[in-house]
Amino acid sequence: MTAETEISTPVETVAEETSTIVEPVEETETPAVEPEATEEPAETETEVAEEQRVYAGKYNSVEELEKGYTELQKLMSKPNEYEQKYNDLLAKQAKAEQEAYEAKLREANNYGFKTVEDQEAHQQLQAAELEWYANNLNLVSPENYENARAYLGEYLRTGNLAYFAEAEKLFPIDFVKQAGVRKAELGARLQGEIAHKRQLARDEQDRTLAEAIKRDFAEFLGDTATNAQKANALKAMCDAGAINSVEDMQNFVQLYNGIVDSAKELAIKEYKANLAIEETKQKAVIDAGAVNAGNGDNPPTYAQIQRMTQEEFNRACEKWGTDKIITAI
Repeated sequence: MTAETEISTPVETVAEETSTIVEPVEETETPAVEPEATEEPAETETEVAEEQRVYAGKYNSVEELEKGYTELQKLMSKPNEYEQKYNDLLAKQAKAEQEAYEAKLREANNYGFKTVEDQEAHQQLQAAELEWYANNLNLVSPENYENARAYLGEYLRTGNLAYFAEAEKLFPIDFVKQAGVRKAELGARLQGEIAHKRQLARDEQDRTLAEAIKRDFAEFLGDTATNAQKANALKAMCDAGAINSVEDMQNFVQLYNGIVDSAKELAIKEYKANLAIEETKQKAVIDAGAVNAGNGDNPPTYAQIQRMTQEEFNRACEKWGTDKIITAI
């Protein structure tokens, strides 16, 4: 039994060793396939890197880049759109204000006032006068109190001066005189305020016009410091009140340039005429010299002979001899 056991024991040991040897073979076969598997992920990573290429540091494709650029253009154009809408709103508001003012001006003209400000001052003066009388109804005698109050009420409702005139008759004469003085003082003050506002408006208008003229006519005004003629002409137009707008300045520039151009053309024509006159004089002197060349104390020169007619040349030859004439030639 012992011997058998000794024999069988190696067999088991071999079996175990055999199984142990086979297992590493299987493990070595598996890594043999691994290189092919590792190559495929390497190619995939390259392709992914190419696919993940970004444009402008943000966009994954050209299409997305173009779309982003379009959106950016829209965002950049927004301020201009808002500015245009704001300017349109201001222009619309200015137009509405101008139309409202023109409507008030027509109404003022219908009531005999030259300006809206004059009508507003008159209305303010009437309101103050009515308030004075209404606050002093206690000065009216008791028997006339209700009538005076009714007349003032109708005057307030209708604006008809006839009602106010009737109420005025019921007040003491001293109060009426005092009210007249206060009305005159208030009227003078209101007119002074209107004149002051108009002066401020004119000053602002002049300032704005001056800035526009300096900006739009800088080239034309560039030599006014040295061109006294232009500076004096411009000053005369301004003093006469002839330049009240950019259009007036444009008309002045065209007029002045036209006058200057005409003066230049006239000067050129005069210069050319003087040249022609001088040339005519010189020619007359030369012709006279040619005619008298053969009649002087000396034989004619070559230049004189060149301008002689055939008849003059024949006379010179007769006087001086053909030999001298030929020698001169």
